[in-house]
Amino acid sequence: MEWNFFLRALTGFIFALTVFSTFFLLPSYCFSLLLTIFFFYIFLFEWPQLTNNNPFLYWLGLIFYLIIPFICLIILNESTAYRPLVALTFVIAFSNDTVAYLVGKHWGIHKISPQVSPKKTWEGFFAGCSASIISFGLFHKLALGYFDVVFTLFLGFLLAVTAFLSDLLESYLKRKANIKDSGHILPGHGGLLDRLDSSLFLAIIIFILKNFLI
Repeated sequence: MEWNFFLRALTGFIFALTVFSTFFLLPSYCFSLLLTIFFFYIFLFEWPQLTNNNPFLYWLGLIFYLIIPFICLIILNESTAYRPLVALTFVIAFSNDTVAYLVGKHWGIHKISPQVSPKKTWEGFFAGCSASIISFGLFHKLALGYFDVVFTLFLGFLLAVTAFLSDLLESYLKRKANIKDSGHILPGHGGLLDRLDSSLFLAIIIFILKNFLI
């Protein structure tokens, strides 16, 4: 168990380091290229087994769960004004995932939906929401130079719930397809979609609210 936890932490750190170093240290087109690679890897190697040869689920999910979110991220990334929102998307998603996992693993008791995702607990959910709200508040303070409590709590919670629902949808697809993970490219996490699932619906909501957030 300790080895699995260490492997998950190490893989998550390397993945996050890859994402954020590409975003902050390289030209914007490099990050757009990285997002494109992520999309095609998921599309070719993970998405077919998640949808379990169901044509309706395959195409509907492909459009709304993969294509639109990645397009939103790439459009935001190629805009000087909105590019910080791409970083916000991944910071909220990763902080939500990490804190919810740690709290749920060690202190989680009350299950949210055992039939869909047996490991998700209300304790983890609220801890993840708190992490997302704090991340959003820090972003707003650093990016815009001011901090509004009501604005931060409302928008932070909305974005946190969106990230959770995006994650929960992938859990539902995995249960429906009777698989544990979408793939095996990230030891301790599973597939690439297992690591990015929280970011997908979140990208759409942030894109819609982009003028309100910046």
